[in-house]
Amino acid sequence: MRSALKWILSTVLLANGVGVASVAQAFQFVPAGPFTSAAGVLKIKTPSSFGATLTCALSMSGEVSAFTGLKITSVSITGPGICSLLKAKYLSWPVSANSLSSVNISDMGFSLVGSVLPPSNCGVSEINANWNPANKSVTASNQALSGNCTIEQLDIVFPALSLVM
Repeated sequence: MRSALKWILSTVLLANGVGVASVAQAFQFVPAGPFTSAAGVLKIKTPSSFGATLTCALSMSGEVSAFTGLKITSVSITGPGICSLLKAKYLSWPVSANSLSSVNISDMGFSLVGSVLPPSNCGVSEINANWNPANKSVTASNQALSGNCTIEQLDIVFPALSLVM
């Protein structure tokens, strides 16, 4: 959506005789269509864990579209202890690229509700992450989420995706 708006704006400006010295480069994930991640790791602190770090396994899936970009539409979280109670919320999460090595994941949130635990309501927040083109992974560390939660580490591989300019 952003790249389409940039294209329309630059076309209108050029058609009206207004020169544009530089138009921001658009970065996008390819190929278009559904994707699934490999297994990843999420380390998160929540009020439900009383500030202790939960280390959970994580997998994601979603859709890449030329019109809406990359959206994470499904998140599966498993692991020991209370990891099974941790649920992704506010899906779908849009992922936008700032460069060939930097991405933002928007609208990210988690909830954790257990019968004897204080509830956690983490997010909705945007996190900044790194994209590693060599191993096609997204990594993030020390990202605050509203609700007194912190993503200490996110590391997940998307083997079928590439980020291009």
